[in-house]
Amino acid sequence: MMIAPNLLSNPGAEEGSIVGWNQTRPSTVIVDSNGAFNSDYYPHSGSYCFAGGKELNGSPSGLIQNVKLVGGVQGFTESQLDSYFFRAELDFYYQTWDSFFMRHDQVEVSLTFRSSSSSILNTVTTGELACKTSNPGWCRYI
Repeated sequence: MMIAPNLLSNPGAEEGSIVGWNQTRPSTVIVDSNGAFNSDYYPHSGSYCFAGGKELNGSPSGLIQNVKLVGGVQGFTESQLDSYFFRAELDFYYQTWDSFFMRHDQVEVSLTFRSSSSSILNTVTTGELACKTSNPGWCRYI
C-alpha cells in the first residue's frame, strides 16, 4: 500500500492567503491570523487558519483545490492508481462558530475522484460537521 504525504497546497492557510485554492461560493473565505477575525478562535497549529461561513443572506463560503495525481508532484503512475492499493484519507481539524444568538455553523469536506478526462468517478463527503466539544475548541475528523 502506498501512503502519500498531504497532497494539498497550503492546506491550513499557512501562506497567509487562499493561494492554491479557488473560491467556489459567494461568501468570502477569510484567512484568520491568531484570532484577529474571531476572537478566541485560534489556529490549531501555525499562525493562520481558514475562517468563513454563511453571510446574513444564508450563502455559504467554499474552497476547492484540484490535485493532479498522474504526472503531479508525487509522480504517481496510472498503473499505481489502477492497482487498488492507493487509499485516500481525510484527516483534519475543524472548529465551528457558536454563540447564544446563533446556532453552530457547519463544516463539510468533499473529495471527488475524476478520470483523466475529468469525468467524476466517485465523490465522498463528510456531511455537515459541527464541533460542539467546547466553544471555541477543535474537533478532529478521521
